[in-house]
Amino acid sequence: MFALIESNCLEGETLQAGRIIYLPPSFFATPTAVPCGPPPGWVRYIVQRGDTLWNLSYRLGISIEAIRQANCLYGYTIRVGQPLYLPAYPPTVTSPPTLTPTATGTPTPWPTFSPTTTTPVFTTTPTLIPTPTLTPTSTPTSTWTPTPTPTSTPTLTPTFTPTPTPTSSPTPP
Repeated sequence: MFALIESNCLEGETLQAGRIIYLPPSFFATPTAVPCGPPPGWVRYIVQRGDTLWNLSYRLGISIEAIRQANCLYGYTIRVGQPLYLPAYPPTVTSPPTLTPTATGTPTPWPTFSPTTTTPVFTTTPTLIPTPTLTPTSTPTSTWTPTPTPTSTPTLTPTFTPTPTPTSSPTPP
């Protein structure tokens, strides 16, 4: 804590929100590498056809990561013939207790059925499947008859023409 206060020229142990501070190099943790290799009691096993890390871990009851760590594997691929270190004996699995059936009471008789043999009879009745038939229908066709244009016909206007009419002249007295 003292190195943090000293490297940032702080006057106490409290910080204000938003203040930028610098961390001295001793605050950065260096990860310690975990050594790889088989734990005590593990034995050498040669990978067989069909083996995968998953099914080996499942069969032995250990994690895939434990197998990878013990064998310094960086990937998840193993090959036939490759040596691997695995636990010597798979962990013992406790099985659930076996239940023994016990008879209680008097058994009730069940009716007995005698098997009968029946010969299936197949009859084939032709089934008519309706097939669609096409009935031709008349398709209306449009016909166009031009409308005659009216022509002008002269309209007769009666004209008045005087015609002489005979009149009787009066006789003088």
